[in-house]
Amino acid sequence: TWMISSEPQPKIICSFPTRPCTDGVPGGCRGLGWVLRGDPFDAAGDLLSPVAYGHTGFTGTSLYIDPELELACVLLTNRVHYGRDRSVAGLRAKFHNTVAAAIADA
Repeated sequence: TWMISSEPQPKIICSFPTRPCTDGVPGGCRGLGWVLRGDPFDAAGDLLSPVAYGHTGFTGTSLYIDPELELACVLLTNRVHYGRDRSVAGLRAKFHNTVAAAIADA
């Protein structure tokens, strides 16, 4: 529920993007503007934590944030250069796994 208050409420406001907002969508797990873990379009890979969230773009770009690991991953690509019929979903997951593994080893 929304509360109207004259006092700043940063914790409440900051939790909306990463809180599931798609309860009525079968299989969906999205926050406000973010894909959350467990969504069919989640491209986080296997090594980011359960609280990681991200956003992807048509050309293959992605931004994933993992507050638990204190990590942000940015992938900039241009899949349309080689053709629009190629998926970059696997590339995104491998990229995020590689970054998470690199910091885990450090």
